[in-house]
Amino acid sequence: MLISLGDAVVSKRIKQFLHNTATEHWHIGETERFPDTYQSLTQKLDTTIVELDQLGIFDQEQTSDFALLWREKSKQSASKHIAYMKNCPWSDLKLFEILLNCLPFGCHLHLANSTPVRYIQLFPKREDIKYFSNRGVGGIDGSNSTAMGVASVSDTLNILVSGDMSFFYDSNAFWHRHIPPNFKVIIIQNGGGNIFRFIPGPDTTEILATAFEAHHPSTSIRDIARAYGLKYRGVHPEEDISQILLEFFQSETQILEIPTPRLKNAVVLRDYFEVMRSA
Repeated sequence: MLISLGDAVVSKRIKQFLHNTATEHWHIGETERFPDTYQSLTQKLDTTIVELDQLGIFDQEQTSDFALLWREKSKQSASKHIAYMKNCPWSDLKLFEILLNCLPFGCHLHLANSTPVRYIQLFPKREDIKYFSNRGVGGIDGSNSTAMGVASVSDTLNILVSGDMSFFYDSNAFWHRHIPPNFKVIIIQNGGGNIFRFIPGPDTTEILATAFEAHHPSTSIRDIARAYGLKYRGVHPEEDISQILLEFFQSETQILEIPTPRLKNAVVLRDYFEVMRSA
């Protein structure tokens, strides 16, 4: 039995797991929309708070070791994650580990679609940070504009983590004179829509680089920043990324571009999932 609250989860893997295992699904929430994400919706509870023990459907005498098993699996997963990340090569995955460790206390973290919001879910949540993400009609549109809008009505530091494609797609968000001083953008430059190198189907097509990934070797983030008068810094993987991030958060620089290996990222991510899946 599956009990869900709020909207659908982002992870396709979790969606597929729940779709294949849930035989009964209750959704709780005050909404006119009850999305049947897992194709098993059987009850719609139009409320915000439900005391499940008052519903009269559970046997109060029944015992279960489910919670114990779940905690044990969670500990095993955490141990595997820590072990893998210790020797993880430079990649998108490694960059997100470094980034989460360096983010200033209490900042607002904005995650562009579609790769950053997926990577961030692989790491433990920092309770001091507020996480934001939005998904436009085309998936990646509007990330810059939305994050900047939040920053304009916020007193705290707002940091957008974006892939190069999402940044380019909404680059006209900077075409005005009211960019808030508490807004910074970290661009992960992996040479295109790198997520398509991991998705089954697009990852093996002959037109992966041109039609799906849309590799763009001649497009320059530095030139976009110069066009809008933004303060820019580019780095090399050989540099101390942690130190550069700490300096970036304290500086007046608005755009930080960090390159990752275009062809290696998907290999590292697949290897990570294989390790996490192992017994």
